Amino acid sequence: MTPHRLFHFALLLAFMTGSVAAPAQNNPASLRSSWTTSRIQGSPETPLPYTSEAVFPKLKFNNALEMISIGDRFVVVERGGKIWSFPDDNEVEKADLLIDLKALHPKMTFAYGIAFHPKWKTNNEVFITYTLASKLEDGTHLSRFRLKDGDTPELDPSSEEILLTWRSGGHNGANLRFGPDGMLYITTGDAAVPSPPDILNSGQDNSDLLCAVLRIDIDRKEKPNAYGVPKDNPFINVKNVRPEIWAFGFRNPWKMSFDAKDRLWVSDVGWELWEMIHLVKKGSNAGWSAMEASNPIKPHLASPLAPITTPVAAHPHTEAASITGGYVYRGSRLPKLRGAYIYGDYESGKIWALWHDGQKVTRHEEIADTPHHIVTFGEAKDGRLYYINYANPSVFYRLIPNPKAGKKSDFPRRLSETGLFTNTAKQTPSPGVYEYQIIEPMWQDGAGSQRFVALPDSSTISTSITRHPGGKIDKVLVTWPIDTVLAKTISTGQPTLHKIETQILHYDGESWNGYSYRWNESGADADLVTANGEEVAVPDKGWKGGSSYRIHSRSECSRCHNSWNKFVLGFQPWQLKNLPHTSNPSIRESAIALGLVDANFFERNTRGLLTSSHDRGSTNAKVRSWLHANCSACHRRHGGGSAPLVVNFEVPLTDTAMLYQTPTRGDFGLNEARVIVPGAPSQSTLLYRLTSIGSAHMPLIGAREVDENAERLIRKWISELPHEIKQADKSPAANLTTTSGAMKTISEMDEGKLSPAQRKPFTDAGLTSSNANINALFLRFLPADERPETLGSNIDGSALLKLTGNAKHGSQVLSPTGKWAACYACHTLNEVGGKIGPDLSKVASRLNKSQILESLASPSKTIAPEFQAWQFQTTDGKSETGFILKQSKTDLTLRLVDGTTRTISKTEIKKQSALPNSLMPEGLLQTLTQQEAADVLAWLSSLK
Repeated sequence: MTPHRLFHFALLLAFMTGSVAAPAQNNPASLRSSWTTSRIQGSPETPLPYTSEAVFPKLKFNNALEMISIGDRFVVVERGGKIWSFPDDNEVEKADLLIDLKALHPKMTFAYGIAFHPKWKTNNEVFITYTLASKLEDGTHLSRFRLKDGDTPELDPSSEEILLTWRSGGHNGANLRFGPDGMLYITTGDAAVPSPPDILNSGQDNSDLLCAVLRIDIDRKEKPNAYGVPKDNPFINVKNVRPEIWAFGFRNPWKMSFDAKDRLWVSDVGWELWEMIHLVKKGSNAGWSAMEASNPIKPHLASPLAPITTPVAAHPHTEAASITGGYVYRGSRLPKLRGAYIYGDYESGKIWALWHDGQKVTRHEEIADTPHHIVTFGEAKDGRLYYINYANPSVFYRLIPNPKAGKKSDFPRRLSETGLFTNTAKQTPSPGVYEYQIIEPMWQDGAGSQRFVALPDSSTISTSITRHPGGKIDKVLVTWPIDTVLAKTISTGQPTLHKIETQILHYDGESWNGYSYRWNESGADADLVTANGEEVAVPDKGWKGGSSYRIHSRSECSRCHNSWNKFVLGFQPWQLKNLPHTSNPSIRESAIALGLVDANFFERNTRGLLTSSHDRGSTNAKVRSWLHANCSACHRRHGGGSAPLVVNFEVPLTDTAMLYQTPTRGDFGLNEARVIVPGAPSQSTLLYRLTSIGSAHMPLIGAREVDENAERLIRKWISELPHEIKQADKSPAANLTTTSGAMKTISEMDEGKLSPAQRKPFTDAGLTSSNANINALFLRFLPADERPETLGSNIDGSALLKLTGNAKHGSQVLSPTGKWAACYACHTLNEVGGKIGPDLSKVASRLNKSQILESLASPSKTIAPEFQAWQFQTTDGKSETGFILKQSKTDLTLRLVDGTTRTISKTEIKKQSALPNSLMPEGLLQTLTQQEAADVLAWLSSLK
């Protein structure tokens, strides 16, 4: 036997006797240490008053969707069609089958609702809703069944009587409740996919049964129907309106209930921004799809039947994403909740209590934060309340007082307490925590970063890929372990580093949450910053950002770490560069070998890798990578950016809405400005925004200073883009009489074409220029601490309103050459400017001073319906953004963002979506000094 074969024989013998471990490549997690020191769980906020505990532990149901009580029993509806009943006994071990709808209807897809007739014990009637398939005009059924005789409830499948049908789709509603009047109430949705919104335009069209709460009399039959329409229904004699409608304007009214005061509560699953709770009255209009709470969607479709009523509660998608209605609590076990409407959210697992006196909400608070998919609530006959976590198996829960309520959270208040580092000051990672580097970091005013990934124990980021028959990737699902932490420590100063903050991104099993720790002066540790963020002093005089640094609020973190980006920006296969403290230079091989990710994590990358803007490579690759890292979080489809740009690097340049596109947020006085004019950097607003300081500077959140390396790259890139000679010839000579001339001057200074002696007169003139567009280009040459102090992110509105402003000075700020000259791109003021947004000439006749301030500080808070912006993708592959001026059955007339109008045939529209934010940019006030802001308010308040 050769030595080689002898070795393998010995190794095999060792495996058989258990004397050695299996090869590491067969057990990747064995190559890395387990991270067992984490203390990052939960939330830093004070523990809420209630938590949850499991009940009925011995029962198992598959994907349960509904739970109701009948006397001393509960009934549970499974999505797959089996409906069960069981005694109200926490130790019950077995449920009894009421009916199997799938066996009755093999094509059944979903079972939804069930309601027992108020007199079911004598008439044996039970009502059920289910769907047969999607996109069928009669695909959703409401049927009557009858109970068999017996000790436990069981339905007779042969007794089915179909009472009512409506179109099936993604949103079917299909919840059932008997009202105190003995009538049967039924919810219906818009039978549509999530996006685009309400593709059938059924929300405000009452000629069908969709998007409504229906009310019928099942004890009467009016031919040709198998039910009767109550004579007091609100629209019984209205032409082209279904008489069954009790209320309308719902997107997907998931659950409803009546309380002891006979009030009807309905939860409605929203679209992109809001989740709603409605108190529904006879003939009311909840708004969909004219409105989504306060967000206009299709305001031009609003029905004349009834005015739109506002919800009693609306939750933004930062805290809820799929609302589940519950009940007004009337139990005795939780006395502090009596009289409160209890409801939750499927996505976030949060539960709220709402008190309403009949006129207004008197109290509203979050009472529990669970890790569950709350799909339905159930109420016992004595008012005990339960909810179901949607899963396979589904688990039942109830609320209990939280023993930690009111106590300080265990969430680590200091970075040294997180378990991320063995030596916090030196940033030495704990076992199982790995430093990683990315290819193209976001520009941070010259600050540097260290990044770390920490997966609990020995867990792995798993990726599932679904492919089309041809092999092309169809869907990708990345599953992150619960309590994963991504950390980034930001430091300034060269060569000595001064740590400023460590940012934490924590996955709690439901969502990603951002937290920041501020380093102390000694650099030994860092303290948790409040949710509002703060400005901190930075002693490094050499840092470009000056003596202050903005630690952003948690809501600002979510602007970039948003659902459209799947929250995680850096730890992505197209960004990862290496794991510096591992021996394998290949990031792919080392990450897989360590068990941090599976192979599919890298297989999903069909885009290729980014290119560092500081390394060798094509100018195009470096620029597109920089734009992706710095701008694509907002400027992508549905990303929230108010300008219609799509800059993520995998999108072809011709589809980015940049080349020769008219700028929608101002031209800054550039000659024949476009977002990008190939061959003419000084006419391109993209470059201006990266080159200037102040209100026009981008990115909006984060960097305040100019990334000079990126500026040079992008200028070179634009210059070299294929272009027509006539476009390039419009590039001006260096001068300070126009913004384009000033851009050319900056270019020649950067390229070394001007000597220091020649530069100084230009710099001095630029810094003293009365043209704010030009001045903003030269502020970079003034140290940050010597620039006028602006309001920044934390604006005290009450202080501004009290400050005396000078209207004349305000008119200079808001003039064609002032700081806010860009406003004229959209607004007309005294017959000057564009006609995209509202005319400001008499703004004070519409809004008082406080309202004007709110519109400037939070332009997306309230968007007038006529100024809701839409993005349209046409069948020829083009994209348009604008407001809907009018529409007919066949056409839409739009006012585009360049101020022109266009009529589009509806047959040309492939997809349309409402932009989540106002086209008016956020952060305008941040760029003004306090006095300038007061002056602008004084000026606008005088325009009547």
